[in-house]
Amino acid sequence: MQLESYVRRMAILVVLGASTSFLLARGSDEPIVGSPTTEEKPAEVAIAAKNASPVISARIKDAITHVGNIEITLAGEAPAKVLKACEHPLLSFGDPARGNEAGTLWAWSDGGRPVAMMELFRRSDTDTVWISAWTLTSTELVSMTLDSRPEWTPAKSDFALQDFSDSATVSDRPLIRLRQMKDMVRPFESHEFWDPGNSRFELRCLETPVLRYSDEKKGIIDGCVFAFAHGTNPEILLFVEAHGTSPEMAKWQFAAFRLGSAEMHLEVDEKTLWSRDRAPGRTGTPNEHYWVQIMNRDTPGTTP
Repeated sequence: MQLESYVRRMAILVVLGASTSFLLARGSDEPIVGSPTTEEKPAEVAIAAKNASPVISARIKDAITHVGNIEITLAGEAPAKVLKACEHPLLSFGDPARGNEAGTLWAWSDGGRPVAMMELFRRSDTDTVWISAWTLTSTELVSMTLDSRPEWTPAKSDFALQDFSDSATVSDRPLIRLRQMKDMVRPFESHEFWDPGNSRFELRCLETPVLRYSDEKKGIIDGCVFAFAHGTNPEILLFVEAHGTSPEMAKWQFAAFRLGSAEMHLEVDEKTLWSRDRAPGRTGTPNEHYWVQIMNRDTPGTTP
């Protein structure tokens, strides 16, 4: 799909209030991995296209161009193995309460479970600054370059799978597995402590997963990434996966990752299953599994 055509489509989705994702969550047993879909009617599309803001289109185009200048490789591989970015943003979001706008969510993988994910957004009080929050979502280490400049080289992973204490047998039908994953996520509650005054903020789980995948090499029959968000701004990513050689032998497991700098908590029945302290120095560092990069929009790789 050509860039200009996709930018127009994304602008339409933003006007319609839709988000984009790579999962297929329709009412049939369709393949696990798919492309973004919408169910808008032709008349709604025509109206949205007419009302699509040039500003929205420009920001989407900027984000896609920016991601195109990023390269992520697996550390220690010779020759270097380049990971593939998702073709389109997994989610578009804003966070007016915190002064963030034009946000998009991205993932890089080797064709299965995401190895790294990143949210990219701007401050609403300036049009000259990009902010990207990076998180390593695998045991594999990576090296990220922007315009061929080394930027992010995490030295260790924060990946840790946990078993669900009480979960259903993994179904052999993709549609039912999707329902199972959604059901397992519903009991989770999440909150974070952040500015001002280390206040407590409740996070909500976005009902639709941002990504669905399988990974034969890692023994993952099916998996979804769910986002816990402040408004629509993703702060915690929850991976839910069915591990095994077959559905009959598989078990459900989960792993959580931060996508924000706040102190974070995931709970079920008031029992904490995962938590993280505030990121050091609010942004972390480029050799850690989570890092916030602040860049000049016109000269990426340089700080304001």
